[in-house]
Amino acid sequence: MKHGYGALLVVLGAILAIAAGSFAQFGRFENPIKWRTYLSGDYCSIDKATTQVVNNEAEWQTFWAKLSGQGAETAPKDIDWMKEVLLVVTLGSKPTAGYSVYVEDIERTRANEFVVKYVEVRPLQGQILAQVQTSPFTIVRVEKTVGVPRFEGRTATQRVFATPRPICSCRCGCVSCSCAR
Repeated sequence: MKHGYGALLVVLGAILAIAAGSFAQFGRFENPIKWRTYLSGDYCSIDKATTQVVNNEAEWQTFWAKLSGQGAETAPKDIDWMKEVLLVVTLGSKPTAGYSVYVEDIERTRANEFVVKYVEVRPLQGQILAQVQTSPFTIVRVEKTVGVPRFEGRTATQRVFATPRPICSCRCGCVSCSCAR
């Protein structure tokens, strides 16, 4: 009988090891969501901080009219709505220059959810800035995918230079990057 229990324990141990390996994979998704920045700027006609998903041409035209202050018919028509959606982050009205926003990453967290991580860049406190009202925004194109987006924002502080300098290509938000992402 002891031999039978030993074999049973070995089989149960193997089953538990396989199950543990399966659970270790749970929550990790191998296929990243494909996305890229579509439009961004310092001025829009939306004065409240918002996040939004734009799913089709009609929604885009309505949103474009709010964003740009122009007619819906002027909305860009280069989005393939069968393959893509737009994700929007607006910061609302800001009292000075020096604010911006960008999407840092989009990652799947569950089979039916993905997180849109964005960064609100603020100027250093005490810095002399143009006293002009801004309303920064960013729009990213995302492949159509299953799931509901959840927007998560963080803030970063950055010195504002007199002449605009491009944000680094790795999207970490710094002005001068050597992170080699």
